[in-house]
Amino acid sequence: MYTQSYVVLKYIQKFERIMKKTTYTICFLLCMTSVVGFATPASAQNIFPAVNIECDVEIIEILDYTYTTHNTFCTIENPTIYAEEVKLDALGNGTAINGVPESISLAAGESKNIDIEIDVSGIVTIGIVNISLQGEVTQAAGIPANIFGASDSSVIGLDFLEYLEIDLGEVEGEGEYIEGENIIITIPEGETKIITNSDRTIYLRVHLFEENENSNDAFSNLPEDFEFINGETTSGDGVCRYSESPGMDPCSWEITTPGEIEEDWNGCAVVYAITTWDDVEANFDLSEMPTSCNSNVYGSETLDISIEKKNSVNNLLSIGGNDSFIGQLGITEDQLPLIGGSVLILLTMIIVLVFIRRRR
Repeated sequence: MYTQSYVVLKYIQKFERIMKKTTYTICFLLCMTSVVGFATPASAQNIFPAVNIECDVEIIEILDYTYTTHNTFCTIENPTIYAEEVKLDALGNGTAINGVPESISLAAGESKNIDIEIDVSGIVTIGIVNISLQGEVTQAAGIPANIFGASDSSVIGLDFLEYLEIDLGEVEGEGEYIEGENIIITIPEGETKIITNSDRTIYLRVHLFEENENSNDAFSNLPEDFEFINGETTSGDGVCRYSESPGMDPCSWEITTPGEIEEDWNGCAVVYAITTWDDVEANFDLSEMPTSCNSNVYGSETLDISIEKKNSVNNLLSIGGNDSFIGQLGITEDQLPLIGGSVLILLTMIIVLVFIRRRR
C-alpha cells in the first residue's frame, strides 16, 4: 500500500511540473497574442522567440601574416513582433574576437550590425580554422524566453594560406677581383630574415653568371673553372642551411676564380633561397632558381662581380715574388712609372747627342 501511494505521489508531482510549464507557455502565448493585435501589418510575423545571425563573409583568406587583425561585421536580426534581448557569444577557436557585446536589445523586426575584429597574431598553421558568433534569445517582450531555446549562429572560416617572407639583408662580396683571387660572399649575422608558417627547411645558395649569359642547370651553378671551397656553413655545391638559432654561423661562400683568363670577366653572383630542397635527391623547384643576372626571383640578392686580368706589369712583378728580377732590385709597382719615364728621357737625350755628333 505504501509503495502504491509513493508512485501516485510521484505522478502527481510530475503532472504539476508539466502543468506549470504548460501554464507558463500558455501565458506567454496569450501575451504574444495580445501583442499581435497591436502589431502593424509591416511588422515581422514570428510569434515565437527567434533570432537570425548572418556575417558579411563566410571565408577570410589570411596570406599576409603581418596584418594580425581582420575586420568584418555581422547582422543580428529580430524577426519577431516583440522586443527581444539576445545573449551573444563568440567562439574563437584559438583566436581572439573583439567587439562582440555580451548582449544586445532589439525592437520588433529590428536588425543591428556589430563590427568584430579577429586577432590572428600568434597563429602558426596552414588550413581552415572556424570561428563562430552565436546568439540566444533570453527575453521576449520582457518575459524570460530561455525555455524556447531560440538561438542561431554564423560560422566564419579563417583560411590560413602558406606564407613565406624572405629578406636576405645586406649581402657582402660585391666588387672587383683579380684573376686567381677568391671571391668571398657573406651574409652578416642577423641580416637574414626568413619567416614562414611551414615547417620546411630553408636553404640559401649562390649562382654565378657571366654577363649576358643564361643558365638553367640546377647542378652547375658556377661557370667553368670556378669552384666552391667547402666551408663550415656550405657544402661543395654552395648550399647553406639557414638557421635562426642563436650562435649559428651566418652563411658564407668562397669561390675560386681561374688563375689565368684571356680577358676581363664581368658578371654577377645571385644569392637566393630554396624552400623545396630534397636532401636525398638534391632536387628542388626550378622556379626558385635564377637563370641570369636579370632574373627576378623572390627574395634574391644580386651582386655585381668583375674579375680583372693581370696586366704585364703585374705579371712581371708577380713572377717569382720577391725572388724576381724586379723584386730583387727593390722596385715597387708605384715606382715603375717614374723609373720608366726617367729611362725614356735618358734614352731621348742619348739619341739627340748621337744625332748632333753625326751632324758635325
